Amino acid sequence: MSKTRPEWSQEITMRADDLVALRRDFHRHPELSHQERRTAEIIAERLHAAKLDVRTAVGGTGVVGVLHGEPAGTRPSHGAPTSTRYRSPSGSRRPSPPARRA
Repeated sequence: MSKTRPEWSQEITMRADDLVALRRDFHRHPELSHQERRTAEIIAERLHAAKLDVRTAVGGTGVVGVLHGEPAGTRPSHGAPTSTRYRSPSGSRRPSPPARRA
């Protein structure tokens, strides 16, 4: 039985064809490591379209989409380390490193 919330399952189903097409496009247009300019441009456009704050040229060609939410500490958290929160058959078997404090 899936633990994914119904609205996420519907969203994934609705976007599946588009995501598969995007993956196939990336495979048809490979780019060398640290030279992924086309890929970064496509991802940045999609993040802008999703109304996220977008930072480009992160570490060279990286792209980060910032989703703003409630300030830290305003929502309850169970505090479990990542390795116990998100179990996946294909996930990493290594424990998560401790969080760094700023």
